[in-house]
Formats: sequence, C-alpha cells, structure tokens
Amino acid sequence: MKIESLKVAVRPREFWEAMDLGLMMTRRWCTAVYPPWLVLVTLVWGTLALIFHRAPGWALFFFWWSKPLLARLPLFVLSRAMFDTPPSLMQTLKAYPGQLRFAWLSRMTIFRLSPNRGVLEPVLMLEGQKGKPRARRMRFLAGELVGQSFFLTFLFLLCELFVVFTGLWIFSMQLLPQEFAHLLPTDPGTTAGMFVWSLFYFLTVALLEPFFVGAAFGLYLNTRTILEGWDVELTFKGLAARLAKTTVLVTACLLFPAFSPPAHAQDESPAQQLEEKDDRLLTQEAVKRIKDSPSYSRGEKKSKVWRLRDFGDDKQRNQRNLRGFQALGQIAGYLMYLVAGLLVLTLLYFLVRALGKGAPAATMKDDRSLDPAPVNSLEALIEPETMPDDIPGAAMQAWRDGEHRRALSYLYRGALLGFHESGRLNIAACATESECLAQVRNAGDDGLYAFFQQLTLAWQSVAWAHRTPSTQTFEKLHAAWLKHMAVTV
Repeated sequence: MKIESLKVAVRPREFWEAMDLGLMMTRRWCTAVYPPWLVLVTLVWGTLALIFHRAPGWALFFFWWSKPLLARLPLFVLSRAMFDTPPSLMQTLKAYPGQLRFAWLSRMTIFRLSPNRGVLEPVLMLEGQKGKPRARRMRFLAGELVGQSFFLTFLFLLCELFVVFTGLWIFSMQLLPQEFAHLLPTDPGTTAGMFVWSLFYFLTVALLEPFFVGAAFGLYLNTRTILEGWDVELTFKGLAARLAKTTVLVTACLLFPAFSPPAHAQDESPAQQLEEKDDRLLTQEAVKRIKDSPSYSRGEKKSKVWRLRDFGDDKQRNQRNLRGFQALGQIAGYLMYLVAGLLVLTLLYFLVRALGKGAPAATMKDDRSLDPAPVNSLEALIEPETMPDDIPGAAMQAWRDGEHRRALSYLYRGALLGFHESGRLNIAACATESECLAQVRNAGDDGLYAFFQQLTLAWQSVAWAHRTPSTQTFEKLHAAWLKHMAVTV
C-alpha cells in the first residue's frame, strides 16, 4: 500500500474525527458511490418484493439481512477513490460480484449480528490475508475497536428507525393531501401496510448505508494510522525527499577536489550557507514535530498508586489476572451472541405475528373476545356524560362555530360509543386508534370500515397533526355517520 498516494490527510484522530472523516469521504465521492449503490439495492429489493409479494414482511427481513453483502459496493468505491480516480458506474458493477467471494458465508451467518462488521469488512476486502493470519488480524482490530464500532452500529440503527418512522409520519400526515390520506395504508397488519413499511425502510437504507460504510472505513483507517505509524512514515519520506535535492550537490563537492588543480581555500558563498541552514532547520523542525506528537513520547511521569500489599510473586499474580480477564472476555462474548440470538428470535416472532393478522375475521374476533374490556372503563374513556343527546347535530353546530376539533371528537367518540352500546364490537379500554380500526375491519362490513377509516384519519389529522380537513370532507363524514351510526345510536 502506497500511503503517500492517499488523498486524505494522514494523522492520528479522535473517535469523532475518524467518523467525520468517513462521512466526508462519502460526501466527497457521492457521485461515484450512489449511482451503482442505488442500482444494486433497487434490484435486490425489487426482486425480494416480487418473490414475497404476498408477505412483504419477509422481503423486509431478507433485505435487512443482506446488508453486509450490499455494503461492500460503497466500500469498494471509497477504497479505490482514496488512491486513484473513483471507478465509473460500469466498472463498479462489474467488479462487485468479485467482492462477494470474501468470507460471504460467515458474514451472513454467525457474524451477521456482530457490531464489528463495518470496521472488519476492509480487512476482508483490502488486506488480502487468508486463514489464521486474517483471523488473528480481525480479532486484534475487533479488540481495538469494540467500543467504537458498537457505538457506531447502534447510532446508525437509531438513525434508521428515526428516519423510517418520521418519514412515514411526515409523508402521510403532512405532505399527502387529506383527501388522499386514506389511500395510504400504514397498518403493518395488512399486506399493503407492510409493503409501505418495507418501501420506506428500503429508501432509508438506500440513503444512510453508504454513510455508515464511510464512517466505519474512517475508523479502520485511523486505527491503522495509529498502530502502524503512517504519519511518522510520511514525515520521514517527506524529509528524505527534501534532503535528496542536496545529495547530488554534496557528492559533487566531495569529488571535485580530486579532479581539479590545487586552489586556495575559499569561504562558502552566502547562498550555500543559507541553503545548509535551511536544511538543518527543516530537519530540526521535523524531529521536534515527531517528538511532540501524541504517538511519540519520551517523557517520564511519576505517580503514586495506593494498593494492598501483596507478598506473592508478581509474575504469578499477573498470570492469574490475565487468565481471569480472558475468562471474563469469553463470557462477555457468549453473552453477546446470546443477546443477538434473542433479538433474531424476537424479530421473527413479531414478523410471524404481523403476518398472522391476516387470519379470517371469525378467528380474530374469537381471539379478541379473550381480552378484558370492562364496560365501566370504556365508558369512562369515552365520557358519555359529556356527549350531547344529538351527536350529529352538535357536531355540525361545533363545526360551523369553528370548533373543528370538538366536532370531529363528537363524531369519533360517538361512533365508538355506538359500537360499544350496540354490542357489535368488543373494544378494550386500552385499545389504540389503530386497534379500533382493525376490529372494525375484522367485523366484515366493508362500508362501515371505509367510513370509520376516513373518520379515524380525519380525527388523527386534527388531533395530532393540527391539520383541519376541508368543510366538504367533514360534510361527507357527517353524512356517512348518519348513514352507518344513526340506527346504532
């Protein structure tokens, strides 16, 4: 590796600086990273979406599981751009299949949930080691970066979740017009709703994953800089290059007396004295800069440490302590794999549970009947004593008076109260708006479900997003409420 060809400044950095270096690299070469990356992830997600079109949750799961192999494409681009011009779109796509041969099975199985996967991928792809030397190298780097890599992985996991949830909420509640909000399914219990969640997760990964790869690559480069002294090596190479200019002159001066007639001694010219003085100053400055760097210290520091007196042999005590720390490290590793396995099982459980919500309405209704639904609690939640006798009339009057939230509250709470008093639905007091909507859907009345879905979206829009629907939308909801709920109430 020719480190003098690097296009980034080589120096030891702190953890945050190393991450920022990787983010800056991704941003600097984004025109070379994102085109092939978007082609690849779109092809993979589209194929999975077609294969699992009846169960989009599995498409989401397998897309998430394949991220370690997908992330090798932006790493390939960044590693080439650091030393040479970035590869083109076709060069990257042609070279990508060859990048999959590096330990793909272990990366997709036992090491899939390892928090060190981002910082260890460069070892697999760039260093060219195999067998035991590569395993020792990866264990060593993992030990050096265990805390930093875990924090980086956890940070980007939180960023992904934040972007997915907030992006879906902003699109459905802020950007999408109210008249079309009911056309966007967001319930993950339905096939269409799970497809929407899978689509938003795909867009999130397509946006953030190259930056995660860049940040991990920055940590890897910084670790090698500190361990292998790249900055010191470059300093000495630069010093040698500056001093090489004077080597020919000094050699000529030494050989010139042998081939010239005797002459009287003469003082050096002022230009030569100035040049030699500059060379000495450059050498002294370079040596001083190296000595003052954090990675090179010859100073001594004395400190007092209080500890219990131990009359045993120091060597034996150190060996016992070493064995104890090794045992603790092995236990911590087993616990990490246990937690990772539990996380996978939990994810599979929720996926199966989400897919199982498409069961027949009768079965779901029987299961819901087991949930506790005390009448007094639901009545206390709806507060029937605060409801007017003429619910639709009071709602229309409140709307005309400009109290839009109160008007929609009358219609929404009146619908829930009607469902409860008529015995058509058994809604628990702790049920959320989405769960109430799911019970109406499982009742089997498509017309009632369409009305209640629009009413729920309108209520959520004014209650949470502070967006008031149009008067035409409210009048349609009011007419639908009279049609579906007048007999019940």
